[in-house]
Amino acid sequence: MKIISILALAAATAAASPAMAWANLADLGKNFESCYNAQAAELGVDVCNLGVGGSCSDRLASLVSQCAGASREFELINQQDLLAQAEKGARKAGQKAQDGLSKVLKARKEYLAAVKKLYGMLVEDKDIAQAEYDIFELTQTIRFNYFLGSYFNCARDPECEPAAGENPNPEAEAANWEKVSYHQDAYPGYEKCRNKATAMTDMYDCQDKGLKLQDGNLNKIYKKIMGSLGDKKKKDLKDAVRDMERKWIKYKEAVPAFMLALEEGSVMNLDAREFTLEDTMIQNQLLEKVASYASRR
Repeated sequence: MKIISILALAAATAAASPAMAWANLADLGKNFESCYNAQAAELGVDVCNLGVGGSCSDRLASLVSQCAGASREFELINQQDLLAQAEKGARKAGQKAQDGLSKVLKARKEYLAAVKKLYGMLVEDKDIAQAEYDIFELTQTIRFNYFLGSYFNCARDPECEPAAGENPNPEAEAANWEKVSYHQDAYPGYEKCRNKATAMTDMYDCQDKGLKLQDGNLNKIYKKIMGSLGDKKKKDLKDAVRDMERKWIKYKEAVPAFMLALEEGSVMNLDAREFTLEDTMIQNQLLEKVASYASRR
């Protein structure tokens, strides 16, 4: 059985954008996969095309939201433990890191709210609008948990006391929180560029090339969206897109600032830059979806 084809969006956007696929099976988690596949089988369908000009019945869109919600609840429970570790790490690093974490959480909350508002205004079918947002929030929550888990987990902190039910084995814990990365899709040859690097500055050069490409593509899609919403009657939609983009920029800038407040040095700087590159790639995919819906208004 296929998983939903936001999922076919990879093929739809591959030629138009060098960015990563919007979502894949691993991004959505096993809970979502099993929930969706089991119930979609009963409906006798296996694909729900969201954001790619396809179709998705209200009943199937509701199923997407239902499964995404259940999976998100699991991730949020997990996130509570991770945030407790993050707060502990920030306290150790000092006030600047504590303030940085607060800014990250505030910026992320505002960004998610702006995306939800935009989908609600942009997509006429409210069930599909909700499904689009639920998939976005689930994917973003999983990725945010991976980010937290990369720096705050019992494998990295010898004083950590695992929460009830948490795997106390440091090696297994480290494997569970292996950082998920999309940077290999930044541009053809990016991995080769990184592998050939002999100094940190070489790695920075690889990242800069990827970020320049992704930023250029982002600006192109953004202008396309604004152009398609040129009618004065669509001013509210343009304002919502603009607000969402500004909220994303705040989030994109808050995370690296927090990372560098935790630990200075070239390695953390490399990680911070990698976050910026990957998050720009993800925003590219969100704007591709927005552009698809905006063109139909």
